[in-house]
Amino acid sequence: MTLRAHTNPPIVATSLNIIRAVADKEFWKLVERLYEQLPALNDFGASGVHVIFPQMPVAPTNSTPGGFQALMTIQFLFANQPSVEAVRTALMPLETAFRNSSDNNTHSDPAEFQFSTTAFPTLSEFYTTTLTGVDRGGALTAMGSRLVSRTFIASASGPRTVADTFSRLRLSPGEAVSGNIVAGGAVARNSDVSSAVNPAWRRTLSHVSIIRGWGANATLAEQTQVQKELTEEMIPALKKLRLSDEPEMGSYLNEADAYEPDFQRSFWGLENYRRLYTIKKRWDPKGLFIVRRGVGSEDWDDDGLCRVRSCNGDRV
Repeated sequence: MTLRAHTNPPIVATSLNIIRAVADKEFWKLVERLYEQLPALNDFGASGVHVIFPQMPVAPTNSTPGGFQALMTIQFLFANQPSVEAVRTALMPLETAFRNSSDNNTHSDPAEFQFSTTAFPTLSEFYTTTLTGVDRGGALTAMGSRLVSRTFIASASGPRTVADTFSRLRLSPGEAVSGNIVAGGAVARNSDVSSAVNPAWRRTLSHVSIIRGWGANATLAEQTQVQKELTEEMIPALKKLRLSDEPEMGSYLNEADAYEPDFQRSFWGLENYRRLYTIKKRWDPKGLFIVRRGVGSEDWDDDGLCRVRSCNGDRV
């Protein structure tokens, strides 16, 4: 790896929660409005994430019986941007779009669809202030993801198609679809840098992921069914989020479906993968170091116990 140290920049953090009783067409219209504004916000320097829960469990209180609600939480970060007022101005078109697309059954926190905004003198202080609580090492979940290009999102029908696709995902209560706005900017500008990164990242605006789960007492058959739906239904739906004449995008290895088919293309891009495979053969000719769906893993069985060519005979 090649690492480069950078200065510890100031950062402005913003957040907004949007709530409706159910994930109806009005709720998904707000998702469409978000994607309409993403290119401009990204140009201003925004990174961040949105997480959409079509059925978010709500705990009962003294005044309400509990149940479910539709929730979209949005967080943006603006690095090297010490001016809170400049950030508020950049967010204003999105806030206005939310207000104009909402009725009295849509609520937000903070109120009036205005982002909560906090300035931090350094990125380090932001992390130490916000990243607190329990650090969990794992969860009962299955995950899959797809890269969605800026070109598609900026197209006339892109935002509407994204919202419509999200609305058709058969997510269970508590499951979410999210979009990580971590590309654009320097990621796009450095398209000529040679690395192991999937070249599709250079065209990406939103890294969309789905997290599914099951209870601690779920049977193997129930777990397998959740995984099968993710691999065979949900991720293929996300793959369609691209223009007809656009190269296939891909996925992000660290937040991808463990059963991703054609992983060489999805995780690295085919041309990039061929180069990486050659490097792998040079420095690890016996294929000693392998990971699931990693470079060279196709030479081994799915359990990583024996080479494909010898699985029916002696292991090597």
